Amino acid sequence: MQILAALLLTLAQAPERPAVPADWSTVPEVAYTSETGMNERVTLPVIEMERRRQCRFDETAPGTRGVSIDSLLLIGPSGELLDVVPEDHECARLESYVERLYRRHLPGHLQGPGGAAPAWYRIRTSFTWSGS
Repeated sequence: MQILAALLLTLAQAPERPAVPADWSTVPEVAYTSETGMNERVTLPVIEMERRRQCRFDETAPGTRGVSIDSLLLIGPSGELLDVVPEDHECARLESYVERLYRRHLPGHLQGPGGAAPAWYRIRTSFTWSGS
């Protein structure tokens, strides 16, 4: 019975999860507390998606291909990553990859919103590579 009471008290004190904003342009950009460890190697799976014809990406400049994807991150008061919402993209595999990438590399590197409640932040990741 004490465990149930403690659980109910914890749930009652938990900050309410904010709804996903409809207008992403009003959402502030994410702030980092340290380097995430993401580097050019994170592009390799994206290149492979195109090589296997699972996705098709544009030429961004002569001899260069790439894609950018925006996402929203729900960040808790202590900087914990609570949720990832990638933008709708014509390549669902890219959306899924970006979500996994953030969940793997961002925890421990995010600045919290500075209050008691979680907040949404915007992030854009661009993948570019040489090739035609």
